[in-house]
Amino acid sequence: MKRLLVPLVLPLLLLLCVPSSDTYAQLSPADKKIVDQIINTCREIYKRKRPCPCPYDFTKGNELCSTNSAYDKAKGPTPFCERADVKPEEIAAVKQMNESFITTRCTPK
Repeated sequence: MKRLLVPLVLPLLLLLCVPSSDTYAQLSPADKKIVDQIINTCREIYKRKRPCPCPYDFTKGNELCSTNSAYDKAKGPTPFCERADVKPEEIAAVKQMNESFITTRCTPK
């Protein structure tokens, strides 16, 4: 049953990664790469200690994290999972080689 749901649920969850506004569409190609880099780095940092930073990730048992993710359960700052989570000032910080905010926000508590 779980294997049948994954192909159906995963595309729907990936649609959630599209920003709600057209902010992402207005970014330059270089800035879009930075946004994706921030999200991927954040997920890697989180996964060093725990398996589910984002709803569309999988547990070590190959189950979809869904509502068990840090993104859905967090009371404070959440990991970067969606492109809309990344603010223009965070893109500027990466351009200035200041990526410490990623570690701060993405390290599991």
